[in-house]
Amino acid sequence: MPVDDRVNIWKVQMAYHLSTGKFSKVQNEFISEWLTSLSPDTFASRANLTKEEEAKALNSLESKIFDVFTKEEG
Repeated sequence: MPVDDRVNIWKVQMAYHLSTGKFSKVQNEFISEWLTSLSPDTFASRANLTKEEEAKALNSLESKIFDVFTKEEG
């Protein structure tokens, strides 16, 4: 899938959650920050990572998500 399409899908999904979710202020801020930081570079830069680097990046993101959301919400 083209990078621009992936960015648009995530932006629509996150905007949907902001408008329909019943999240705390901190959770809404997290979603808003992530939404505004999404760009084609977000996905394009991952294409050059090794599997180990990608796993480390994913673990870092998951850790940030679980700092603000429950496992079910995340």
